[in-house]
Amino acid sequence: MGYEEGLAAAAAEAAGTIVDGSTVGLGSGRAATALARALGRRVASGLRVRAVATSEQMRRVAVEAGVELADAASVESLEAAFDGADQVDSRGNMVKGGGGALLREKVAIAMAGRTVIMADATKFAERLSIPVPVEVHPAAGRLVARRISAMGATPSARLDARGYPAFTESGNTLLDCDFGEIADPAGLEAELSAIPGVMESGLFGRRAGAIYRALEGGRFEMAA
Repeated sequence: MGYEEGLAAAAAEAAGTIVDGSTVGLGSGRAATALARALGRRVASGLRVRAVATSEQMRRVAVEAGVELADAASVESLEAAFDGADQVDSRGNMVKGGGGALLREKVAIAMAGRTVIMADATKFAERLSIPVPVEVHPAAGRLVARRISAMGATPSARLDARGYPAFTESGNTLLDCDFGEIADPAGLEAELSAIPGVMESGLFGRRAGAIYRALEGGRFEMAA
């Protein structure tokens, strides 16, 4: 048995915390999809809410669920942001951006009064160790790759299905950077952000106010 039912249960619980009349942020991926569908059920029961989607995929999911959309550029703040994670360490630091929406996801989290993360049990580890996505301006690809290599990491350009460089919806390229086990996520996040041409990194240092861990059998628990 997988974790989809556990994610759905966690999403339903998280959606129940949304205040009537608020505007929320929706990340991208499985967890955010489960949240959007749970939110749609609350909308059908009378909840008034708008959502800022961080990707075209999530826009489609929200529309199908009956959730009204808002443009991020016209919203000053969000009541909450809901998202998943590719990996979460024991201190609540995260690697995100496997789907390529890291810049928009980090903007949504920065706009939010609170952040709620939902991830299945396989995504939790003592320390972060999976490759970190880095979103890069197309003009700075070689510069950024050299700088990251000099930091001791192995950067790999993300490619699309045809073997060409993959572009984000913001028009940037992606490097997946293997740093091995990351002892200081906040320090590494700051170091990456200081490289000219880096638009954003997939390191999210201890930003979540609540973290749901989805378990098998339709269950979940609070990890933070």
